[in-house]
Amino acid sequence: MSLENDPELTKVRMDFHNTSFVSGGLPGEDRIRLQYFFRERDGHFFAEISTGKYAEGPPGHVHGGAMAGILDEAMGVMVWYNRHPVLTAKLNVDFRKPLPLGLAVVMESRIERIEGRKVYAYGEIRREDTIYASGTGLFVKMPLEKFPEMERAALKRRYRL
Repeated sequence: MSLENDPELTKVRMDFHNTSFVSGGLPGEDRIRLQYFFRERDGHFFAEISTGKYAEGPPGHVHGGAMAGILDEAMGVMVWYNRHPVLTAKLNVDFRKPLPLGLAVVMESRIERIEGRKVYAYGEIRREDTIYASGTGLFVKMPLEKFPEMERAALKRRYRL
């Protein structure tokens, strides 16, 4: 199931994102681990996801807030990586099936459409044909000047802007 072997996908370095509420954390922390991949031909983002005991909600399953956070981050990072600096304006999540802790799953996200400053995205967390959660997001483009000066240069490098 490893995405690393897909020749169309490029592994995305996310070490600069180590303070993220979702994908950050300390080495060895048993919470959420994501490895992102990018497909250049259509701008889709993928992630290999593993979850541990500190992502638990219902006994033995991933917390819904953790799943929503994964979708939000993955869609947002994907939109940024497609050269649109944005902030999340709206996030809708459909929880389709409880996700067992420790189950290796894949997340895919894509841009659905762009209307002026609005970028609409879709993402889903799945394993083979089973979709555990899907979501849509409305992201609003923001000029880089709105971000603190020190971060602008880093943002340009991180997200290919």
